[in-house]
Amino acid sequence: SSNVSGYNIYRGAQTAGPYTKINAFPVAATTYTDAAAQARATYYYVTTALDTNNNESAYSNEVHAVIPFP
Repeated sequence: SSNVSGYNIYRGAQTAGPYTKINAFPVAATTYTDAAAQARATYYYVTTALDTNNNESAYSNEVHAVIPFP
């Protein structure tokens, strides 16, 4: 959408939340690297979109990531 100004990324430790916002400022890109992710952990992520008036959308569909041992 042309009025999207950025995204918030939320992470949870179990499916369906609760989620905690992990970005300090809206993310402009459509990709994100969770630099705080810990090895051997499973995380559940959702995002929201912010419009130019700073209104936040509902959560996106959830995705999960399993972080391997380095």
